[in-house]
Amino acid sequence: MSAGALIAPTICVLTPDETGDASLKTVAGLGLVSDLIVGVHFTACNDLPSVLESMAKTRTKTGWGIDEPACAVFEDGRFKGTLGRSVYEIVMTDFETQAYRMTECAICRSGPCDVNPDARSTDID
Repeated sequence: MSAGALIAPTICVLTPDETGDASLKTVAGLGLVSDLIVGVHFTACNDLPSVLESMAKTRTKTGWGIDEPACAVFEDGRFKGTLGRSVYEIVMTDFETQAYRMTECAICRSGPCDVNPDARSTDID
């Protein structure tokens, strides 16, 4: 578990793998960023279903999937870029059907950076 990334948002989501329980748990995070859900070890742990479930459960429109070794950089609550690779922005387009759009975000090596305009984006209905 990457505790720093998990506890930074207002809502901290713990998967069954992290708690040993059968279901997702949501607990209060530190609130350093708000209105988003974070999934860590995103690709390696196949965390997309857990992120989508927690977004629907908490009615949170934006989620971030962070792979190893990667870091999503936020400044003043806004995404600025990545260190390492890969970071995915997940936007829930329909809470009932869990339809979403997912974009792989830019790699930022130094200085300020934004989402790569050439990033891959996928809409899922």
